[in-house]
Amino acid sequence: MLQVSGWLAELKTTISAGLDHRKILLEIIGDKFEKWNLKVRKEKAIYHTLNMLSLDVTKKCLVGEGWSPLFAAPEIQEALQRAAVDSNSQVGSIFQVLRTKEMPPTFFRTNKFTTAFQEIVDAYDVAKYQEANPTVFTIVTFPFLFAVMFGDWGHGICLLLAIMYLILREKKLSSQC
Repeated sequence: MLQVSGWLAELKTTISAGLDHRKILLEIIGDKFEKWNLKVRKEKAIYHTLNMLSLDVTKKCLVGEGWSPLFAAPEIQEALQRAAVDSNSQVGSIFQVLRTKEMPPTFFRTNKFTTAFQEIVDAYDVAKYQEANPTVFTIVTFPFLFAVMFGDWGHGICLLLAIMYLILREKKLSSQC
C-alpha cells in the first residue's frame, strides 16, 4: 500500500511538472506566434511567385512571362527597376515585349462608376478578346431591370433618395472612412 502511494505521488509530480512545462512552452509560442505566422506567409508568397517563373536555357536566371496592356509597359519597367534597387540585386531585370500569335486575354478599363457593373458582367463570363464589352449595355439595362423587379414606387423613391444623398455627400463620407 505504501509503495502504491509513492508511485501515485511520483506520477502526480511528473504530471504536474509536465503541465508546468507545457504552460511555459505555450506562453513562449504564443509570444512568437505572430512573428512566425508573418514569416511563413512571406515565404509562402515568395515561393508562390517563384513557382510562376521558369528557368532559362542556361539555367542561370528566372524568366517570367505574362500579358499586360501596352500602356502599362513603362510602369512595369519602373517597378522592375525599383525592385532591383530595393533588393540590392547585382543583376538588373530585363523587360522585353514578345510578339505572339496567341489571342491576348480581355482587358477593360474601368473607373469608379463602371467597376460595379463590370463585376456583375464578369460574374457571368468575361468577353473574348476584341468583343464588345457587354458592360456598356448593362449600365443602361440593369437599373431598368432592377426597377421592374422592384415595381413598388414607394420603395423605388426611397432608394432614389438614399442614392442621391450618398452621391451628394460622397466626398464628405469617403473622408470619414
